[in-house]
Amino acid sequence: MIKILKYISFLFLFISISVIVSCATFKTPILIDLENIELIGDNDSIFEIKASCALYNPNWFSLSSSDIKFQLYSDSIYLGSGYIVTNLFLNKFDTASVNTTFYFEKKQLLFLSSFSDSLELKFIGKAQIPYIKSDYFFEFNYFIDINEMISLFSESFIITDNIKIKEVNLKKVNFKNINLEVLFSMMNDFDEELIIDKLNVTVFKTDDYKKKLGSSSLKEQVIIEANKETIIKTDVNFNALSLGVSIISNSLNNTNAFYLKVESEILLDDNRIPFTILKKVNYDPLTLKITF
Repeated sequence: MIKILKYISFLFLFISISVIVSCATFKTPILIDLENIELIGDNDSIFEIKASCALYNPNWFSLSSSDIKFQLYSDSIYLGSGYIVTNLFLNKFDTASVNTTFYFEKKQLLFLSSFSDSLELKFIGKAQIPYIKSDYFFEFNYFIDINEMISLFSESFIITDNIKIKEVNLKKVNFKNINLEVLFSMMNDFDEELIIDKLNVTVFKTDDYKKKLGSSSLKEQVIIEANKETIIKTDVNFNALSLGVSIISNSLNNTNAFYLKVESEILLDDNRIPFTILKKVNYDPLTLKITF
């Protein structure tokens, strides 16, 4: 009986020492990479992003955790928050991928654009770890590519809400050429100017965007002043014969439409933001009145 009690006491002491040593030598998992970054939603103030985080466990023991939440900072500037979607399990000295959701503040997009190459993110958070009674608080840094992040946000944040085709008008018609005028409305909500560096407009006969009728390109940069709406005009010249054939064939098919493809690039500080607009334009084949 005494031997059994000694054995139990020794086992209890061994486990206690192991737990104390583990807690004392516990190392925070290392973020190796962010993969499969995807914008899955947004509202007036937030981008919702999902990504796979490759985490390395530098400890000599396996690690499991639940309810992992964190906040994102750059220096002292708050950028957003996030959490790990599923419970975490990492084998000792091994790497695993976990699904993560981020909520990024839209108002900080301009802050991102002030960096030309990369940005150091600081993750500050907490996790529940089984053998640690209280929440475990962690902090680590990770560098992200600025161009990749801005490209991810650009279509949702800038293009959908701020750049629109305002009007499409037939300005000139003769036996040789037909001139189509396209007006764009660009609203700059930022506190600094934007630059339209590229604006290519191509008109296609069909919705597969393969049969080209005409095109135009921006001849010089357009500056969009801060907190101001600007109207940009571009003209597309058609070959009269190609448009005439298009009108006849579309009338027979009862489609009466052509298709605009707009490809542009905006400069925000040193960052280049590409975007594309596709628009179906309806017209009356007799009067050439345009609606869309």
